[in-house]
Amino acid sequence: MEKHEVRMAISKTNDKLIVGTYGNVFALDANDISKTLWQNPLKGQDTGIVSLIVGSENVFAGTGGFVNSLQLSDGTTIGKNSLSGMGTAEVRLALSLDEATLAVGLSGNVICLDASNINKVISSNSLSGQGQEVVNLIVQDNVIYAGTNGFVNAIDVKSGQILQTNELKRLGHLEVRLCLSADGTTIYGGTNGKIVSMDVQNLENSKWISTLQDADGNVVSMVTDYDGFIYGGSSGRISQLEPVEGKIVNTNNLPGRGVNEVRLSLGQNQVNLYIGTNGYAIGTSELGAATLNKNNWMEAIGAIIKDMQVKDMLIPGTHDSGSYGINANSAFSPETDLPEWVKKIRNSINPLYLTMGEVVASWAKAQGQTALAQLIGGVRYLDLRLSLNPNDKEPIWISHSLYSVPLTAVISAVNSFITNNPKEIVILDLNHFYDLDNYHDQIVSLLSQAFGNKMAIASLGSDVTVSQLWEAGQQLLVFYANDATCEKYPFLWKEKNLDSPGYSPTSSEELLADLNTNLQKLSGDAFSYIHGQLTPDLNMIKDGLIPFNGKPSSLMGSAEQNNPIFMNWVKQQAYTSKLNIIASDWVFTLDDFISHCILVNKSRATN
Repeated sequence: MEKHEVRMAISKTNDKLIVGTYGNVFALDANDISKTLWQNPLKGQDTGIVSLIVGSENVFAGTGGFVNSLQLSDGTTIGKNSLSGMGTAEVRLALSLDEATLAVGLSGNVICLDASNINKVISSNSLSGQGQEVVNLIVQDNVIYAGTNGFVNAIDVKSGQILQTNELKRLGHLEVRLCLSADGTTIYGGTNGKIVSMDVQNLENSKWISTLQDADGNVVSMVTDYDGFIYGGSSGRISQLEPVEGKIVNTNNLPGRGVNEVRLSLGQNQVNLYIGTNGYAIGTSELGAATLNKNNWMEAIGAIIKDMQVKDMLIPGTHDSGSYGINANSAFSPETDLPEWVKKIRNSINPLYLTMGEVVASWAKAQGQTALAQLIGGVRYLDLRLSLNPNDKEPIWISHSLYSVPLTAVISAVNSFITNNPKEIVILDLNHFYDLDNYHDQIVSLLSQAFGNKMAIASLGSDVTVSQLWEAGQQLLVFYANDATCEKYPFLWKEKNLDSPGYSPTSSEELLADLNTNLQKLSGDAFSYIHGQLTPDLNMIKDGLIPFNGKPSSLMGSAEQNNPIFMNWVKQQAYTSKLNIIASDWVFTLDDFISHCILVNKSRATN
């Protein structure tokens, strides 16, 4: 095939990669592209660029002034249209959503063909006065949008009549590439290093024009995501633009890749933007989510997730969420399930504790941000252990080996957050109670006084949807590890509704093995919880006391080493598994923890 431009399209079943190059069309096995399934040399046509569109059963290929219809299964030619009298220049194609209409752009002409019989011309328009250049196309409903030589047109499919035209004045007469917003209301034209926003109902007036950095005179490729952001590539750079005013919110200069034409593609799950330029393939991570406000991310993507069951979402959480108040002077709590090394220190004389207090605190403090900061940062699940503190005027405290903060501090933070963010749903998991057998009614009273009817009743069941909670004005699911108390109060959810496998890995290898084992145990019928932190043992503590050996000396140090491993595992599993609530220690040591959960929820909802 020699070394010519290669264009590609994927079949809707994702099993065939269709390739066009040098006047030929190939079908490759998408799972093993070394396997060629069929080839069609498009005999008698120009050996040039081949544009492709793949339908459910057919492949449409345009090259050198010809349009071809091929059988997707074996590449057999079904039809060929020579587009008589229109020359042998490059052909651009677009297919309507119902696959009934094939739009063809060639030398300043727009031709509408019957996709089931490409020799049948439905309509055509020569775009008089707009030159004879490359024509880029989009078909929506019964309208073809055509961009060419500094013009954007809306053309009626059936009659071929131009309905609207925008001559992009002061932008020059250069190639215009097109992109449609996800909701179909806005069309973007990229030309001469600029992006123009136009309402599909009123093309004549540009909503805004945004200039890309150092891209004057160059072609602009574009894609849009579910959130409405536009990604424009030109002259070796990528820019992310917000849709309201066209302001550039992020730019990647792709250092070392030159200043050549840029082609773009969004992954199916819209997690990554893929870039092709100057012989490089580049993937960017966490697309779009980094620009969302984390404090109200559920509301921000509400139109997408509203019909999801909460148990089908990927909920970012924190492990031992209330331990942020622990310090070297914190007193021991009455927890009975402490590690042996902690028990020995707790049971020792005070002078020993004074020397070891900082060590214990460093391995007991699992989060560095307050409950309010965690929620504002995007966390939607709080893991809370409660202990009796008889020496304080507020006897109910959050603990993790040591006392951290009063329960009322966390309740106040949650109440402030949900009041200011009425579409955010928060899960509270009160799962350990130490010396509090006689305090359950008092705990529930604190919850009731703060949250009232914002707590969802347990009878809604595990299939409750986001919209059900929104419509009822309920923002809290409260899991409570005391069945007798749950029987008395309808807004408390029993722990049996939260599938939470127990495991205590002490190494990264054990963690991955436990994650894979316990993932298989999740039924998907209930809420579920998977955690990614290690459990420190005596050897880990001893290693941490030795300076300069690279071993962690705190839960934070352990999290910094293991959270990326956990997050990589989540990224491998989250799109195809039943992962629901995920949490770890010191989650904000990860830049992409919250962002990735947002992206997964968008993908799960739209798929």
